[in-house]
Amino acid sequence: MNYNKTSVDYDKLPEWVTFLRDDLNLKGVGIGLIHLLAGKGYKFLHQHEEQEEVYFILAGKGIIHVDGKDVEVVTGD
Repeated sequence: MNYNKTSVDYDKLPEWVTFLRDDLNLKGVGIGLIHLLAGKGYKFLHQHEEQEEVYFILAGKGIIHVDGKDVEVVTGD
C-alpha cells in the first residue's frame, strides 16, 4: 500500500491539539489539528530546520505569530 488514510470528525475534536503524524505514518511532515474555544489561545513557540508547516483556518479568526510577525487570520485562510 502506497498511502495511509485517517478520518477526523471536526465536530468532535477535543480542545487542544490532535496530531496526525503517527496515524498517517508520516516521516517528514507533521500534521496537527488545533481546536480552540472562542476567547482561548494557544502558545507553542518552536522552529524547524527542514520541516514546513501549513495552517488552515476552518472557522473563526485570530492572530498567528510567524517569523517574528503577528498575522491576522480568518476562516478560509
